[in-house]
Parts: sequence; structure tokens; C-alpha cells
Amino acid sequence: MPKTNRIVIILISLLATIALTVTGLYYYNNRIQNIFDEMYYDTGGAGEISYDLFGKRYEEGSYVFGQFNDVTVNYKNVLNVEMNDTRETKPYVTYYQEILPHQYTYARIYFHFFDKTNKGVGFSFRKELTDGTIISIYAEYNKKTTIFKKDVIIILEQGQDNTHLREESAIKAYLKEHDISAKELDRIYDELMNDKILTDWTTLYDSQYSPSDYGNVKVVTQWENW
Repeated sequence: MPKTNRIVIILISLLATIALTVTGLYYYNNRIQNIFDEMYYDTGGAGEISYDLFGKRYEEGSYVFGQFNDVTVNYKNVLNVEMNDTRETKPYVTYYQEILPHQYTYARIYFHFFDKTNKGVGFSFRKELTDGTIISIYAEYNKKTTIFKKDVIIILEQGQDNTHLREESAIKAYLKEHDISAKELDRIYDELMNDKILTDWTTLYDSQYSPSDYGNVKVVTQWENW
């Protein structure tokens, strides 16, 4: 092969490699808009994030949460609308109760990889107040809409049975009766979500964001104007 042709082939290969790399980085940078996108795409081990930018498959358990010392990572089967097993699995992360702040009894992270309408990440945690009332907060990020929504449920322990207050009017009435303010709900959220979960994430992951700067996401708080 003439020397000129070899040089041309090398240049074309080099340009193609550069173009693929730039395209890949552009795609990556444009799909990661906030801290929750990072958690969704870079967790690894299931669904559409099983492969990194260059097609290398992550081994289950090798992603960021697998490096945490105070969580367990488990997998559950994904069922379709007919409740049949799809043979897919999705991870969920559970914090050990003993490492949670005082009075917090539960904290879990869910990854919705296979939900056609609501792919994203969910967070659920509970705090038991001195009178036995449980404040349960569920926050969910929808990557399609880039909305992060925070909701609260009141759980009342009654012997072996619990009563869940889910209607907003019932929740507001209970909080008012027991002098629990919206600022207190904010404090409960911050203490677990920002000071623990997201701080853990940014400690082990080279994040572009922080617990005080989520990035490009619309935060909707159910109790904001209570």
C-alpha cells in the first residue's frame, strides 16, 4: 500500500475516533443535568445503565453504592402490568438503621429503570417523633420531566396496626393539631436527604453537584406553603 494511502487511512481513523469520543461526551454531558441524573445513569448494575460510555459492562455491586459501608444493595424482580416476571431486576439500597441519625428508623433508595412513564430515582425515609408519630417522606425524581417531588405521609402506630394519613387535608390538620410546622418537615428532609444520602454520594462520587446545589432540576415540595 502506498505511503500516502496509509497516512490517509490513519488520519481517517483518528478523526473517526475523535468524533466518536466527542459525540459520546456530548451525549453524556447532556443527559446528566443534575445530581439525580448522576445517581440514575452512573449507578450501574441494571437496566439502561449497565454499560458505560464506551460499552464496558459494570459488574453487579461494583457501582458507587457498592462502596458504601453502611448500606445493603439488593435486587428485586421487575413485573409487567400483568404482574408477570420480566426476568429483569432492579436494585434498591437500604441504609442500616443503626447508622441513621437519632429517631430515623428507615431509609431506602429505589431505582426505576423499567417504568415507561416514570423512570428515575426514589427516596423514602422515616423519622419517629417522641409521641410515636412517624413522619414518612417520599421524594421522587422523574428524569423525563426533570422534576423532583417531595411528599409527606403521617403514620400513626395503633398496636399492631398502623394508620396512614395520605390525604393532604388530613395531614395538614394533624400537623397543625400537633404543632409540627413546615419548617420542621424541611429540617427532617435536610437531615436525612442532604446531610446523609447526598453527602454520602458526593463523598464517593466525583459529582458536579452538591447537597446544596442539585443542578438543573425543578423541586416541588408538597408542604412548601403550609
